[in-house]
Amino acid sequence: MIRVFRHYISPVKLALMGADFIFLAAIAFLVVRFDFPLMQNASTFVLADLLIELFFSSLVVAGMLAVGCYASDSVRSFRNFVIRFVLVLLVATLMVAGFLFFIDYTSMVRKELVYVSLSSLVLVPFLHWMVMGLIVNASLKLKIVIIGDDAQALEIQSAAKEAKEIGVEVVGIVCLSQTTFDQRSENEAVHLYSEIDDFSGFVRGLGAETIIPLASARQKENILADLIACKMDGMTIQDLTSFYEQAFGYVDIDSLKDEWIIFADGFKGSSFFEYWLKRLSDITVSSLMLLLASPLMIIAAILVKVTSKGPLFYVQERVGYGGKSFDLFKFRTMTVTAEQDGPQWAQENDPRVTAVGGFFRRTRIDELPQILNVLRGDMSFVGPRPERPFFVDQFNKSIPFYQERHFVKPGITGWAQLRYPYGASEEDAKRKLEYDLYYIKNYSIFLDVLIILQTVRVILFPSGVR
Repeated sequence: MIRVFRHYISPVKLALMGADFIFLAAIAFLVVRFDFPLMQNASTFVLADLLIELFFSSLVVAGMLAVGCYASDSVRSFRNFVIRFVLVLLVATLMVAGFLFFIDYTSMVRKELVYVSLSSLVLVPFLHWMVMGLIVNASLKLKIVIIGDDAQALEIQSAAKEAKEIGVEVVGIVCLSQTTFDQRSENEAVHLYSEIDDFSGFVRGLGAETIIPLASARQKENILADLIACKMDGMTIQDLTSFYEQAFGYVDIDSLKDEWIIFADGFKGSSFFEYWLKRLSDITVSSLMLLLASPLMIIAAILVKVTSKGPLFYVQERVGYGGKSFDLFKFRTMTVTAEQDGPQWAQENDPRVTAVGGFFRRTRIDELPQILNVLRGDMSFVGPRPERPFFVDQFNKSIPFYQERHFVKPGITGWAQLRYPYGASEEDAKRKLEYDLYYIKNYSIFLDVLIILQTVRVILFPSGVR
């Protein structure tokens, strides 16, 4: 994995983004430079043209990242990729056309921009598909060997196959007991430790660079000796918690120990500069969003009042920074009697949701009043979602390290919201905490920007909304 400003990024994903950028820039360059019969106004090479072409390519790639063209579902489904790419290309073309009109720039004429967009529409998906096939099966993938009888070995193997964009391949699972080996013998990657004479040579033979010893392997002295020999031979020995963090973007609570938090890089909080930069950006962006979203919020307010009886806003106590409570604002999406029997988890097709409530939840319109919470300083734009005191008290007792999520301000959007669907149980809360811990450990302004950018995908292609 490649670490950029504390955040781990898959080399497969970086390579795909780089290839798409090169394709787009090359298409724009060639279309504008060559005087095809259909193009009587082709421009000559000037620096301004090149900057506009690079701007167009950057805008499209950023849009592709925002709508999830590099997410698991798009890597698995070429149809998903094409749909999202077409949407991004249309919006980027309109934005660049508007920009050219605004600056009254005629060198790269709008007709040529249409040719660039049409050429990109045809060529980029095809080239992306070819490069994706090459990259996913290329040496960019991290090949790992897992040692131990734990069921986590098979879970990691399955997860790596499912999420091809992370670029991880489990080439070997080494069982310690004959019983475990017999149970998994149909799996071609499974081997029995007692049958391996030269462990370092065995790992090299599989082409692996990283070894992950699970809990069941760490107590064996002979395995520790082999691991030391492998490390001296230039291989990487990685603990399970760090592997989950780097490969899957979350901190696995089941393997998490207090000392890992203490000694691991990260969990430092934000510096003085980062704190005030984030606060300044929160105030600036929230003020701008409040201005831009005002017409939509007025329409939403009217719909809430017209379609159901009750107050306009749903004001609810939530737990924020340092464990202190605050009042969170949302457009009301449920009936006024929704929680007359006490706090409840949201359900699939929840009967308590109002006529427009479901639409507001899917599109996140109900979250818009939280801009006021950001302006007041209760929340930030990015951070763990604030939970209710009733559930926080429960989770603090039943979920390890749950209180650590209150070391940063809660947010309207966050890493957990991007990576995990709507949480409606204690197990969901535990899984979302794992992503929140990753955010807290690896916090940076760069990660905040990535999360804000990718929130577009959650709005346009919602999943798990209740």
